[in-house]
Amino acid sequence: MEPNEQGEVAGHGELPSDELSAAGFAVPAEPGALETGEPGPAVEAAVPPKEVAAVTEVRPPRRRGGRIWAFILTVAFLGGLGTGAYYYLEQRALEIQRIRAEEAARLEKERLERARGSVRVMSEPAGAEIVCDGKRAGVTPATVGDLKLGRHEFRLRCDGHEEATATAEVRENEVTNLGSVRLKRSVGSVQINTVPEGAEFVFEPAGQSAEVPRPSAPEISAVVPQVPAAAPVAPLDLRTPVVPSGEGFSLRDPRMAAMPMAGGVGPSAGAEIPPPVAVPATPSSTNGQGLYHGKSPARLENVPTGRYSLKAQKGSWVVRSDVEVLRNQLVSVCPEFLFGAVVITSDPPGAWVKKDGIALGQTPLRLGEVKPGPATFTLEMDGHEPATVSGTVAAAEETALQGQLLAIGEIVILTEPAGATIAVNGQVMGQSPLAIRGTSGSVRVKLALAGYFEEEMALEIKGGQRQEQRVTLQKPSGHSLGIPVPGKPGYVRSPYSPNSGLVEVRDFATGRPYVRGTEVKCPFTGRVFLVP
Repeated sequence: MEPNEQGEVAGHGELPSDELSAAGFAVPAEPGALETGEPGPAVEAAVPPKEVAAVTEVRPPRRRGGRIWAFILTVAFLGGLGTGAYYYLEQRALEIQRIRAEEAARLEKERLERARGSVRVMSEPAGAEIVCDGKRAGVTPATVGDLKLGRHEFRLRCDGHEEATATAEVRENEVTNLGSVRLKRSVGSVQINTVPEGAEFVFEPAGQSAEVPRPSAPEISAVVPQVPAAAPVAPLDLRTPVVPSGEGFSLRDPRMAAMPMAGGVGPSAGAEIPPPVAVPATPSSTNGQGLYHGKSPARLENVPTGRYSLKAQKGSWVVRSDVEVLRNQLVSVCPEFLFGAVVITSDPPGAWVKKDGIALGQTPLRLGEVKPGPATFTLEMDGHEPATVSGTVAAAEETALQGQLLAIGEIVILTEPAGATIAVNGQVMGQSPLAIRGTSGSVRVKLALAGYFEEEMALEIKGGQRQEQRVTLQKPSGHSLGIPVPGKPGYVRSPYSPNSGLVEVRDFATGRPYVRGTEVKCPFTGRVFLVP
């Protein structure tokens, strides 16, 4: 049998089974076994062995092993896919678990950040300042609250004691008892000097406000007259000036005042003035509450350590200093009063020098300890107008002040009849008899009394002299006089109808009042009266 062009045996489409077996192929026992898997009839080899060599191309039969491999590959793929899905889901679950754990940790951290606790702090002695983590938190005994969890440092400070440090562990919603901290006592010494010496002082803990003890009598600092005082001037028999209130009267040159002749007392400058009284020294002492007072120089022992305030006073001058007392150390403090000097003279000499109503002495006078700055003094002498001297005092320098005292004169005005209204320089001063007082100079006096002619005169006041001026008022005959109106020249009131109104008594052409004695007709009654 010859093979065809495709290598097949004529009459058959495949090689004999034995030849296939010899060629290394697996041959099924029966035809169709590869497809059905069931046994079939045996197939005998139709090609003789000698023709096998002539076969050039052999078409392999369909194999059952390909499907098995496909099945295996499918199972492997599905297994790998399942394994990958398993590992993916497992990793996903682990990631979710990790995220949840981190979120829970974050929430717990935030809760712990918001959590608070407290610490109970006590000390011996009580009243110590509490400083928690560098911030002030009250005084012992106290419960320091709103503290974060964890360890906190507490420092206790108390004047006169050493600083103590303690730590406490704060737990959530708990009060940690720090216990009673015993503070170790510490003291120091203070040396107080002043320039010049002898100043009163108060030494007290910082923050208090005690005042320097006031002396029982006014203290006059260094009143040392350098020259003998002049002989006292004999006082004049003058009366105390009285200035009417609400009438606009003021002292001018010549300065003057007036008062009724009845009563009156002499000027206060003539009263006897006690001599300056020195303040006795007060030993340094304490009131048991950390307050010391005394007079410099002084040394204070066993002073509790801490911050203090020193107030030193010399006269009306107060110098303040801050002092830190340290343990077992001597602290020296020396406030300085850099005073100036004032020399006060007056013309005439012998005037009393007063400051804030306190008499310091008579001129010429030297004040050796005066606080630098503006200074004003009053000079008073009986029979003279008070004078004021002012100047600026410089530290460690001498300032000279000169005052001029003007002598006061007096004019007593007596009228016949009495009771006339007296106006001085246009200002109504009162009714006669009246004493007019003032410094040297001329004044214009006008007298007016109903039913009498008005009188006007110029008078000269002479300093240091007492004068009398007697005036007889003239009453016109025939007709009645008009009633003068104070402060309204050119107007009078009718003697026949005084309550009806004012009557003008001046020339319309010139505007000047009519001369005294001019007849004027009353517009209310028609009767004639005279211009006063």
